[in-house]
Amino acid sequence: MQWSQVTIDSNTWYSLRVVVSGDTVTLYADGLEKVSYTFPGGMPVGNVGLGGQNNHAHFDDFSVTY
Repeated sequence: MQWSQVTIDSNTWYSLRVVVSGDTVTLYADGLEKVSYTFPGGMPVGNVGLGGQNNHAHFDDFSVTY
């Protein structure tokens, strides 16, 4: 998997949205596209979760619609 070089400011609240369209996943922060990734070979099947790396994050009001 490729990692994005996009950064977001620390100590800042964001409204996040993840859109899945076919095999492509796009992350939006406060309505602005931050990163998009297309899974080669197709979208994996499984659970949905939230996480981060090298950070301290809080997630609230998590929902999934399809």
